[in-house]
Amino acid sequence: MPGLDRQMDPVTKDYIDDGAGGLKTTRTAATACHHQILGDLDAWVGDPEAGSAVTRIPRKDTEGNALAMRDAVEGALRPLAAAAIVAGVEVRVERPAIGRRVIVASAQDIQAGELDLSPLVPYGG
Repeated sequence: MPGLDRQMDPVTKDYIDDGAGGLKTTRTAATACHHQILGDLDAWVGDPEAGSAVTRIPRKDTEGNALAMRDAVEGALRPLAAAAIVAGVEVRVERPAIGRRVIVASAQDIQAGELDLSPLVPYGG
């Protein structure tokens, strides 16, 4: 069973105040996914698999950038899947009729169920 993590707001990327002078906590894998997707790959000497290359991909709306973003998100979640923290990782590129490409990402938290990871991803849907 995973330990407690501080709960993060997927929109603001801030920890959530519990209203009693502390921070809300969670037993889900959402915070771990957040750090894997938005942390810089190779930035932490303690774990070379921590983080992703997401921040290195230009935000210009091109097919190549969207596919690179999809691959970076899948790669970031791979260590969590290997550690049996999440399963069923699904990341895809969608193109609405009008608008830019979006990345839709989800995973199954082994302990808590479905996680919508799209708000964490640049280009997130």
